Amino acid sequence: GSGIIAEYGIADIVYSVVVQSIFLVQAGIASSLPVLGYPLNLLHMSLVYSMYGFEYLWFNQGIGVKTRVSLIHRHWPYYAGYGTLMAVGVSALDSYFMGVCVFSIMFPVLIVSAHFAGPTTELNKCTPLPLIK
Repeated sequence: GSGIIAEYGIADIVYSVVVQSIFLVQAGIASSLPVLGYPLNLLHMSLVYSMYGFEYLWFNQGIGVKTRVSLIHRHWPYYAGYGTLMAVGVSALDSYFMGVCVFSIMFPVLIVSAHFAGPTTELNKCTPLPLIK
C-alpha cells in the first residue's frame, strides 16, 4: 500500500542525503590537495550541483538513488558540464553570502532545465569516473 511507498521514499531521500554528503566530503578533501585541489573540487561540486538539479526529476520519475548515482557515474562528462556554471559561479566569489545568493538564483534554473536536458547515447562511450564508484 501507500505505507510501503512512503517508506521507500523516505529511505531514498535519506540515502540520497548520505551520497551527497560523501560527495561534499570528497570535494572538501580534494580542495586541500596542492595543484590539483581546485580543479578536483570544481569537478566534484559540478557533479553535486548537477545531482541537485536532476534529483527532483529523477525522484518524481521513480528512479532510485543507486540508478541516479550510476547515471552520473556513466555520464560524468555531461553532468560535470551541466553543473560547471553553477560551481564556477559559486566558487569564484570571495564572499560566502554572495555565493549563497548565486546558488539561490541558479538552483531553480538547474531544476527547471533538468526537465529539458539529458545525456545523449554518445556519452555511453566515456570511461566511468573513479571518484564516484
